[in-house]
Amino acid sequence: QYAQSPRLLAQAPFWLHLTELPAASIPVDSWEGPNDEASAAELRAILDGAEVAALLRDVHAAYGTDVNDLLLSALALTLAPWMRRDASAPLPNWAQGNGAGQAALVLPVTMEGHGREDVFDDVDLSRTVGWFTSLYPLYLQINPADLAPERLGHLVRGVKEQRRAVPQNGFGFGLLRYLSLDPAVEPLRRLAMPAISFNYLGQFDVTGQQTTVQPAPEPADPERGPANLRSHLLDLSAAVVDGRLQLTWRYSRNRHTADTVRRLADAYLAHLRALIAHCLHPEAVGYTPSDFQEAGLSQDELDAILAEIN
Repeated sequence: QYAQSPRLLAQAPFWLHLTELPAASIPVDSWEGPNDEASAAELRAILDGAEVAALLRDVHAAYGTDVNDLLLSALALTLAPWMRRDASAPLPNWAQGNGAGQAALVLPVTMEGHGREDVFDDVDLSRTVGWFTSLYPLYLQINPADLAPERLGHLVRGVKEQRRAVPQNGFGFGLLRYLSLDPAVEPLRRLAMPAISFNYLGQFDVTGQQTTVQPAPEPADPERGPANLRSHLLDLSAAVVDGRLQLTWRYSRNRHTADTVRRLADAYLAHLRALIAHCLHPEAVGYTPSDFQEAGLSQDELDAILAEIN
């Protein structure tokens, strides 16, 4: 019923706009063999110590961000020099004052979320167990100028604005794509999902906690059959476990070599550390229009007001 509701259909223009955007593509090392579960491999990188504590708490005072904003900003910095720049689009409104005359690099990412959105007033999700996974495409439009080290603040704020613009945390995309009967959303059924997926699973800290259920120390058996085809070329998942940020890159040996994925993982950690250091700097501060939604300001107007106040 909700999939046919006017409330959901009002989100359609946001998602249909994605069908008009060209997107950069992921290079591959080989096309030998299928992108299947039998060829899948994992590479793990770790961030620990004070940097993890800062990522979870201190860094967000600078730009009003959350963990996902910083993790996605690091992903943009990692992918931009690597992905084929065969796609560009006009700069979005939030970036107009930061790079006049330039085109945005469009970096597509499949976002995975928990799907536990407050859609209905009479549904109590606290009495459920399991994942209500939602998948949706996020087309990060990056101003190339913001990839420079001295413009990390602009990059972070841009990623933050684009994430906040996604209606209902992406919950409605799958409903429109698979359940809506409105012919206007037909292009969404043909939209190819981005080749890289991202999922921040949150914190799984159990140190010092007296809980009934603990993570098993041994690795789990495979969750999918070896003949199953993988949905993406690269899957990046992140989780904080016992105070350490675990970054798991999953790939197919038939598409990418371990050296390629290791270079991506190392670059990602370096960019994430640079972003953490930047956001901890006393001069790193900035607001975006979504911080003052009722004011209806553009980024240029907001910057002018803040400059006047300062």
